[in-house]
Amino acid sequence: MHYPQGTSNGATTPRATVSRFRPWLLALGIAALVALLVGGWVWIRTDALSRPNALEALPEAGLRAPGSSGALAEGKITRSENVLGTTSAQWWIILGTDASIDEVFEFYDASLTGRGWEGRSTGSTTSEIDAYQWTRPGLRFRLGFKDTEIWHPRLDGSRRWATIYSLRIVETDPAPQGGSASV
Repeated sequence: MHYPQGTSNGATTPRATVSRFRPWLLALGIAALVALLVGGWVWIRTDALSRPNALEALPEAGLRAPGSSGALAEGKITRSENVLGTTSAQWWIILGTDASIDEVFEFYDASLTGRGWEGRSTGSTTSEIDAYQWTRPGLRFRLGFKDTEIWHPRLDGSRRWATIYSLRIVETDPAPQGGSASV
């Protein structure tokens, strides 16, 4: 009589069972190792400012032009990496004030350049009348002036402000370590 390998009565031994599953166990082990390595790489690439809470905690995020309201709107975007590229971490807020656009601009220009932020470039979106940005290694600070005719209806009956403006702090690459340059 002919019996399968490993026994004399046709039953398989634990050793024969393990041999059958060995390729699957090896593949599972390799997949787990790859997942750990990739997860570790992503964790290492995520430094302190990759999270928007760290951007919000920067001293520059607390700067408010004289007479500014509390937040009319606020948001955060977490840094993420995928096959399409990287989305930078961002923190933003929209504020209102009775100060003029020139007064708000002068406040932020003096405050930011005094803290080591450089350059001032312009550019606006369709709901803005003007925008400026300053940079320092790893960060971009953007000040945008909203078109009040477009934005007041969005504020659901909120009082009318002479100037509605937004602040946005964006992490750029390479991400900086630590807080303000003026510290």
